[in-house]
Amino acid sequence: MALYNLAVSAHQRLGNRRGLAECYHNMAITYRDLGRLEEADELEQRSVADALRLAGVACTKQGKFTECRILLDEALERTRELGALLNAAETLRARAELLWASSEPDLWLSDARSALGLFHQLGAEREYAAIMRWIDGLGVDEGP
Repeated sequence: MALYNLAVSAHQRLGNRRGLAECYHNMAITYRDLGRLEEADELEQRSVADALRLAGVACTKQGKFTECRILLDEALERTRELGALLNAAETLRARAELLWASSEPDLWLSDARSALGLFHQLGAEREYAAIMRWIDGLGVDEGP
């Protein structure tokens, strides 16, 4: 498990969502096989929160803004309960993109700033830079 924990930290710093999801899933399987079902369940819950975020992103791309908002709000609530900072940052970024796309300019910037703060805290510089490029590409006067 120590190696998985190291891998989780590395994937968080790199902003590698797929690697992080694979680590959580593999750790859950290992805990399940050891009979440590509570730990296995917690890790699978992290995977569920990420699945909600991905479904929300897909809804945004399809223009299903109401459904997307529900999914992303639930994903953010779950990630905060679990203390999953990378998932929370990614969910905040997705919700900022949704809010921008659905013309809610008063709300998107707050989520973008929160995501930037979490990515900075995690040392996920690539993800931080990606949000900054997105904001710059929007051509808005006010930035984080």
